[in-house]
Amino acid sequence: MTQPPPPPGPYGQQPNPYGQQPGPYGQPYQPNPYGTPPKKSNKTLWIVLGIVGFVLLLCCGGFIGLFAFVWNEADNAIDEERENDTPSAVEHGDSFEHDDFRIESGWSVVSDDLGDFDIEGLTVTNEDDTSRSASLEFTIYRDDVEIAAISCNSGGTLEPDVKTAVDCYSVDPYVADFDTVKVADSF
Repeated sequence: MTQPPPPPGPYGQQPNPYGQQPGPYGQPYQPNPYGTPPKKSNKTLWIVLGIVGFVLLLCCGGFIGLFAFVWNEADNAIDEERENDTPSAVEHGDSFEHDDFRIESGWSVVSDDLGDFDIEGLTVTNEDDTSRSASLEFTIYRDDVEIAAISCNSGGTLEPDVKTAVDCYSVDPYVADFDTVKVADSF
């Protein structure tokens, strides 16, 4: 008479598939007393990796955005400074604005006591939010040929909305028949 197979052990433990014989490597078969371990889920691992990846993407994107913003602001500042360094024509004696300075009307290009170019009656107002000095370079032309350069400086720092007269000087001999006056930053 044959015996029925033994019932499964606790935790779904299966009977020895080799009967009473040793296992495949000659060791006696010893069943796992705890049964088959439950299948592990990788769901938690994928959630954690997804969150870490999202945070890294957010940080990298933020860094790239900040870098692009700083690059753009620096590029704009360079363009603005380049524009201020390029001489632009102004009407002789009229008011104008340059590099956040307002120049009042009534100034004139004249000859100084030594017979060189000079500017009289030049007053500037600092329209910027910061304290700074005014340094302007006036270039005088006749028939599109530069004949003189006049440097003007406020001599000190101007507070915002402060108006002051500036000193100008040139070493170029005065010529009365000039036709164009241009202004740029002195440096």
